[in-house]
Amino acid sequence: MAGPLKTYAFINAKLRARISKLLSEENFKALAKSSSLQEALGQLKGTDYDVLESLYVSTGDLKMGELELFSRELSVLKGVERHIETPVLDVVQALEGKYEIENLKQALRLWFDRVIRKRSINERVGYLYRGFIEHSIDVDRLINQDTLEGLAGELSETPYGAIIAANSEEIQSSLTLFPAEIALDRFYYTLLMEAVEKLSDRDRSIAKRLIIADIDLENLNWLIRMKDFYDIPPADIASHLLPWGGMRLAGGEIDQLSGSRGSGDLVSEYIARQYSQLKPLLSVQTTGVYNRLALMEKIFHEIMMLEIQHMLYGYPFTIGIILAYFFLKKMEIQKITGILNGQFYEFPAERMAGLL
Repeated sequence: MAGPLKTYAFINAKLRARISKLLSEENFKALAKSSSLQEALGQLKGTDYDVLESLYVSTGDLKMGELELFSRELSVLKGVERHIETPVLDVVQALEGKYEIENLKQALRLWFDRVIRKRSINERVGYLYRGFIEHSIDVDRLINQDTLEGLAGELSETPYGAIIAANSEEIQSSLTLFPAEIALDRFYYTLLMEAVEKLSDRDRSIAKRLIIADIDLENLNWLIRMKDFYDIPPADIASHLLPWGGMRLAGGEIDQLSGSRGSGDLVSEYIARQYSQLKPLLSVQTTGVYNRLALMEKIFHEIMMLEIQHMLYGYPFTIGIILAYFFLKKMEIQKITGILNGQFYEFPAERMAGLL
C-alpha cells in the first residue's frame, strides 16, 4: 500500500486549489441582496458557476442550471478517481453513490406523482441526470412503469430493485415514498461505512469523525420530518434512524416525542452537548414548522463547517482533503441553488437572509 504522501500529494494540491475558489460568505450575501435573479447570476461571472447565466439566458430555465451543476460536481469526483487507488478509491466510489441515489429519488418522486397522484410530470422529466454513475439505470423507462412491481423489475440489475420490492407494501399502505427513501439512505451509508473500515488507521479515524457527524445530522433531519411532517408514531421512529451516528437516543427520549417534548428539544440538546459554541443560534426565535426547519438546517451547516475546518487544519496528506471538498462543494451548490431560487420566486429580504 502506498504511503500517505504518495497517495495524497497530487490530489491534495489539486483539491486545495479548488477549495480556495469556493465562494465566500460575502459572495453569498451579495447574491442574496441582489435586486433580481439576473443581477445575482451576473455576480457569478468569473466563478465556477458562470455557466448558470448563459444557460438561463438561452433557456429561461433555472433548473437546467442545477442539472449542469449536478453533472459537473459528479465529474470532479470521477476525476479524483484517476489519482487514487483502493481502499481510498472505494470510499470515493461510495460517495458517488450518493449522487446516483439522489437522482433515483427524483425519478421515483416523478413516478409517484404520475402513477399515484395522477399528476402530469412532463415539465419535470428533463431535469433528471441521464449519465452513468455506478449502475446502469434508464430513468425514462423507470418513470414510465405503471406499478411498484414494474419499478422493482426495471431496477432488478441494481441493488435498488430489492430495496423497492422490500418496501413496496409499506409504500402502498402509507401512500408515500418515505420508506423507500429511508432504505436508500441506509444502503448508501452502509456501503460508505464498509469502505471506510478498509482505510488505514489515520484515514479511518478522520473519515469516521466527519461521516458520523453527517449521519447525526441526517438522523436529526429525519427526526424532525418524521415527527412534524410525516406524523410517524414515536415507537416507529427509532427503527428508521441510521445506526452509525454518534447521537444515541434512548427509548424513553423517543417516547417523549408524543408528549410535550418535541423533536426540536432533542435537536437542541444534541447541539448544546456536542457543539456548545453554537448554542447562541438556539436562542433565535422562530414560529412555524418550516421556519424552525430552516433554522435547524442553518445550524447543521455550521456543524459541518466546524468539522471540516477541524479536518483541514490537521495533517494534510489524508483522505480528509477529499471528504472536505466533497462536503464543501455539496453545501456550496445547495446554498447557491437556494438563493437563486429565492431570487426567481422573489422571496422577501427576511426569507432570503434565512438562506445564508
